[in-house]
Amino acid sequence: MLESLKKIAPLLTPYGKVFLYSVDPGAYAIMRPIYELLLSTGGETQWIVDGWCRNAIECEYPFTVLSSFKEDFCQINLDGCCMLLGSQTNFEATHNTLRFCKEKGIATIFLFDHWGNYLSHFHSPIDNSLYLPDKICVPDEIGRQTLCAELLPLLENERYANNIQVVGHPAIENSVNAICSMTTSEIEIIKRRLIPVDKRIVLFLLEPIEDGLGYNSDGTPFLGYNEYSVLRYILSLPDFDDVQMIIKPHPRQDIEKIKMFLLPYAHRDILLVENEKLENLIAIADEVLGMTTIALIIALKAGKKIRSVQVGRNERGKNLHNPYFEENIVL
Repeated sequence: MLESLKKIAPLLTPYGKVFLYSVDPGAYAIMRPIYELLLSTGGETQWIVDGWCRNAIECEYPFTVLSSFKEDFCQINLDGCCMLLGSQTNFEATHNTLRFCKEKGIATIFLFDHWGNYLSHFHSPIDNSLYLPDKICVPDEIGRQTLCAELLPLLENERYANNIQVVGHPAIENSVNAICSMTTSEIEIIKRRLIPVDKRIVLFLLEPIEDGLGYNSDGTPFLGYNEYSVLRYILSLPDFDDVQMIIKPHPRQDIEKIKMFLLPYAHRDILLVENEKLENLIAIADEVLGMTTIALIIALKAGKKIRSVQVGRNERGKNLHNPYFEENIVL
């Protein structure tokens, strides 16, 4: 069993049924090992989904959309139930769900799959209210200390810090184990299948920053950079003229838009890969580039050279920075 699951399991065993609320890719990735664990131990569990996850999960697991769950909750036996909530970019939806669960007597545990921007998940700028779960799980002590520094000054009772627990990160742990267990021959087979030339392989991991955050009033990217400004910068560097570049889009990105962006670089050895497993791509890469994606941590823990490229970063971008990238940042 994963070390992280050993820490998460005792938090869930007191409950007769666990609802897993997932919307975005990161939450789905970190919750899948938990779902499989609950099934294997005979626990009663159910996916509650929305947004991106609704389409991604359709062929894999039975699920209920959040709106249907709220409409039908009167017919559900909620005694001894718990909802495990994952991170999502729609913070208001998280606030509303936490409020709904509190009103209906459903225990709540919030599971972070990332570092930074913690408070937005619980603090509403609309009514200046805090919507707190019964417990918050973070990947490590760095996350716990940062969250406490942001959250505790807003609370009358600092004992809530006892409800913030370090549990690890099942998705990262799973992926690192998968990469490190690959043999040299297995890695070579993947290389030959994907790459027609014998060159240094650089993997670039995209994120939907432009679509998710947009631009400032002066026309600059919201964080000072986005996936397109960073990709343009990387492709302008002589270091990357004679490499095999593999670009892995984020599941929520518009592939056609990326293809259009890459048209001026058609003469370069660039491979846009949608469906290949992330672990396979990291395994064959000589270097992994990205911005703030959690996948960079997977690559780092798997022993790969990484660069977190945040050229043009402003104060907003600085606030979203991941501490694990500090020694590998390009500004």
